[in-house]
Amino acid sequence: MILILSLLSFAKTDNYIQKLLIENESIDIQYQKNLSKNNPHIFTTNLKSIKSYKFAATSFLGSFHSISIRFIDEDNLHDEITFRSNNDEYFIDLIYLLKKIKTKPNHQ
Repeated sequence: MILILSLLSFAKTDNYIQKLLIENESIDIQYQKNLSKNNPHIFTTNLKSIKSYKFAATSFLGSFHSISIRFIDEDNLHDEITFRSNNDEYFIDLIYLLKKIKTKPNHQ
């Protein structure tokens, strides 16, 4: 049973957030998959395409916080991406920043 759980956790792909940049009505999130620092990826979308955020704090089963972003992709379809972080302060800062952006009057 432990072997199966280990294999499942290894096969699971998580996105670990490294940096977030917001400018010119665009959001860019640099992240890495499965803590592999060799190959960073970038998620980019227009702020107006973001529909909602979902935040989850760590639990006794996991040591990472998560932020899920629901958005409309370039094909006009609903999509969702989830990022993780184990840095408490950074996670809290991200919550405030993303909620502030979502509540701006010109952002709908």
